[in-house]
Amino acid sequence: MLLIDIGNTNTVCAIYNGKKYVAYERIKLKNEIEKKLSQFDKYNIKKVAISSVVPELTQYFLTIVEKKIQINPFLVSYTNANVKLNVDNNNEVGNDRICNVRASINLTKKNCLVIDFGTAITYDVISDKQEFLGGAIAPGIDVSANYLIEKAALLKNTIFKFPKKIIGK
Repeated sequence: MLLIDIGNTNTVCAIYNGKKYVAYERIKLKNEIEKKLSQFDKYNIKKVAISSVVPELTQYFLTIVEKKIQINPFLVSYTNANVKLNVDNNNEVGNDRICNVRASINLTKKNCLVIDFGTAITYDVISDKQEFLGGAIAPGIDVSANYLIEKAALLKNTIFKFPKKIIGK
């Protein structure tokens, strides 16, 4: 199965054989998509699932997958993910969060907090009844670091990376 996670910063494509991930590609630019997907030509892909938070890229991937693999992909949404959303407006819950909810329910079957570090950091609360109760969204680490460098006059504009030591000297 080819799994495609279309995010705001990257798209990650992976081959899942039912037990484990056997290959994956991280795609940063739209013009890399067809080349990166060609890495999966050696696999016998019978199913494709797409989760996207970038509508304009969703259609692009649909076109490529249908042309290249001749498969009509499963598009994740709140209507077909078999999750209970206990929120004011189901349409406002991103597909990335729906996937996190589904995975946490499958893995824990308990109440939990899911924290996803991406372009944004999302916090998702799942109840003992396996319902998504809501959550919060905050700027991601890169977004926050870049904004801090932009706004703080004395910070130098360097490549953001994790330090060797937690306490800066």
